[in-house]
Amino acid sequence: MKIHLDQNPSDDDIQKVVDGLMRYGLNEINNEKPTKCALVLKKDDQVIGGAVCKAHVGQFYLDYLWVSEKYRSNGYGSLLHKNVLEMAKEHKTSCIWVQTLNPRAVLFYKSTGYNEIGVIPNYVEGFNLHHLQLKF
Repeated sequence: MKIHLDQNPSDDDIQKVVDGLMRYGLNEINNEKPTKCALVLKKDDQVIGGAVCKAHVGQFYLDYLWVSEKYRSNGYGSLLHKNVLEMAKEHKTSCIWVQTLNPRAVLFYKSTGYNEIGVIPNYVEGFNLHHLQLKF
């Protein structure tokens, strides 16, 4: 067998590595796949915000929450988060996990009841990665 390390792999080869790891990980947790969830906030058919989440093995992950800069400070982030919380409860989870590099987002999440679980300093040069959890 010839082994070759490819430092410039194709997208297809990269996907095979990702798929292999996902299969292995899913086998470890009884093949339970994440359930994807999303909310989109529209004004006059224009997307002005949204949230992308997933439920997995009793946990709920808020991957992205965004409001267009033009519409910030109008309660839309809180509205989205309220609906994310309802989705998490519908999936019978007891907490929401979120990660962010944005210090303003940390303040927002803390204002809605999240606790900071940990911080990875200088995760990206000049930015700390914050891990937060909301229990309910």
